[in-house]
Amino acid sequence: MPSTGSSAYAAGVIRIAPGTSAASVTHAGRNRPTPRRVLPSVHRLIIMVMEEDYPSAARRHLSDARMLLAASRTDNAAYLAGYVAECGVKAVMTLAAGFKVYLHLDQLTARPLALAADLSRSARRYPVDLDPDVESIRSGWKSVLRYATTASVSRSQAESLVSSAAAVFRKTIVALVLDGYMERMPA
Repeated sequence: MPSTGSSAYAAGVIRIAPGTSAASVTHAGRNRPTPRRVLPSVHRLIIMVMEEDYPSAARRHLSDARMLLAASRTDNAAYLAGYVAECGVKAVMTLAAGFKVYLHLDQLTARPLALAADLSRSARRYPVDLDPDVESIRSGWKSVLRYATTASVSRSQAESLVSSAAAVFRKTIVALVLDGYMERMPA
């Protein structure tokens, strides 16, 4: 199965990638060693190195968004709905087009999505730059929603976002499985 994305993980101000030695870890994005005073002296620092798995994350976020909506947790349901769409778009970009994407959905405009489709024949099958469900989420969702006041998203807004997220999941993740980019649906 092809790689599904970048393999860097940010933990606080420390950014590390696979194969990076501890001596070359950078601090706050600068090309200098991390000062020892940044590392906690009492607690052990665990640095995770991970591969993004956009299809699995999309499925998990959609399942959680539906459960949260059923429990009337509209803010968090809406928040996760945005990440379903983001993961779906990023899955198309990485699996079908071969591009790595480092932006949130609210930062990712239609122009780079259209460019990726123009540069990759296989990505043209997934017109995420023109999809009304992607656009519906992009226009009604921001990654900073996690900081909003509780109950700032109405039930109807959350239902609309979760419904659009489910549609994007079908148009991206399910389509990628059916087209053979993935062996099976993510767990």
